[in-house]
Order: sequence, then C-alpha cells, then structure tokens
Amino acid sequence: MRKRNIITLIVILTLTCSLAACKQNKPTTTTPTQTQETTTEPEQTKENADKAKPEQTKENADKAVPEKEMNDENSKKQTEQQETQTETTEKTYELKSETFKENEVIIEYPQLTNYTDADAQEKINGIIKENALRYKQTFAGEGDPVTYELKYEAMKQDSDFLSIRFLGYVSYQQSLHPNNFIYTLNIDLKKQLVIKLSDLLTINQDLADSLKQGKYIGPHEEQSPELLEYVKSELNATDNEGWIQNLTNADSTDVNKDIDYFSYWTNNGVVITIPVSHASGDYAEIEIPYNNLTNLKTDHVLWNTITK
Repeated sequence: MRKRNIITLIVILTLTCSLAACKQNKPTTTTPTQTQETTTEPEQTKENADKAKPEQTKENADKAVPEKEMNDENSKKQTEQQETQTETTEKTYELKSETFKENEVIIEYPQLTNYTDADAQEKINGIIKENALRYKQTFAGEGDPVTYELKYEAMKQDSDFLSIRFLGYVSYQQSLHPNNFIYTLNIDLKKQLVIKLSDLLTINQDLADSLKQGKYIGPHEEQSPELLEYVKSELNATDNEGWIQNLTNADSTDVNKDIDYFSYWTNNGVVITIPVSHASGDYAEIEIPYNNLTNLKTDHVLWNTITK
C-alpha cells in the first residue's frame, strides 16, 4: 500500500512538471512568429520603393538623353557654320607653286587658285610669272654657262593685296663664288596692278630718316656687332637726297634699269632692301614698323587692307 502511494505521487509530480514546461514554451514559440511578421512589412515596402525608383529614373533619363543630344548637335552645327563664315570672309584665294626649269635655270613662283574672279586670277598669274622670269635673261643669258635658282615667299597675303619676296643666286662657271640677289613684287589684286613703294608711302626726308633708323632683319640670322655697324655705315653713306631718289625708283619692273632697291610688306611693317658687299650678304633687309609710317601714308585704298 505504501509502495503504491509513492508511485502515485511520482506520477502526479511528473504531470505537474509537464504542464509547467508547456506553459513556459508557449510564449517562446509565438513571439518569434509575431516578430517575423512585423519585420517583413518594412522590407516589402523598401523593396517596392527600390523597384519604383529606378523605373522612374530610367524613364526620365530616356526622355532627357535625346534632348541633350539635340542640343549638342545644334551647338556643333552652329560652330561649323561660324567657322565656314570666317573662312569665307578671310580667305578668297590660295597659292600653289609652279616651277620653270631650263638647263641649270630653276625658278619657283606662286600662282593663285580659287580666286573669286577667274579673269582677274588669270591676269594676276600672268603678272607673277612674268616678273618671276624677268631677270632670267639678264643673269642667265646665252653664252657663259650659268646656274640660276630662284625661290619665293609670300610675305603678306590679304584679300586685296599680295606681297612676294624672291630670293635667288647666280653662279657663273668662271666666277669664284655665287652672287645672292633679292627682288620683290607687290600686287593690288582687285585692280591687277603692280604696286611700288611710292604708291603707298610719301617719299621724303622723313622716310629716309626712318630707313636709317630701321631694324636690320636679314639675310643673316646671326647679327654680329660688326655686321650691324657696317650696315649702319652703308645707310648713312647716302644723304637724304640720294635716298629720296633711290626710294622713288624702288620696285621698278623695268629690267633695263639698274635698280637695286625693293620693298615688301609684312604684318609688322615695310621692309626695304638695299645692296651691300658680298661679304655682308649682297643685300640687307631693313624693317620700318607701321607706327613709324603713320605720317607717311598716301591715300591709297590698299591701306584699308594692309593694316586691318
């Protein structure tokens, strides 16, 4: 009987512990479930927001890209039109090189192309070629075998004005050394006329003084004090009356006249060439800047082109 009571007590205690354990486990199992449901709602909201945001941004971007491309294209076309207008305004012709060759005579000279007036272009090209060949017979005539070479450089090239410098040398078979020479050609393109120094500048004592005070620029790049002193002495050796006569006759195209004085124009001013000794280069180039020519300008219409 006593043993039976003990067994009954053990069974009761076991059931009591089981019930207590169930009560403790019940809140533990339900709480995570509730927490999980609570945390999933914000995640779904964020996911939906993330999906909606890229779609909206992409749609706006697709609309913006064509508009940007259109603006870029319009800007590009506008720039090209401006460049074309500028080029058309400033460039009315081009120069190409032609070569005359006969035995040991080689002469290079320019010719206009794409000029606005075809008849004027033909006339101008004739003037250039004639002047490029004008000393060929003088220096390289029949008889003594000779080497004669001539090259050119366009020193100023404007819409209505072209200034060309010809540099050459001639060597005879019996001579000890070649002789260097220079001459120039200035053309009013609009009127197809050769322009002389006296057409653009008043030849007077002031011009003679400006020449004496001018800057030596060639042909020697290395300008030693001895060379500069020699050129200065050559300039001062001729009085103003002599210079007025020399400059009045400058740029003559008459091959029968013994002319050694020429001029060409650059963006800096006028350059006047004078004869000097062979040891000093056979010629010297003296530059007079535009600001020293203000009171010497004639009323020639080309001044509207030369200094603009």
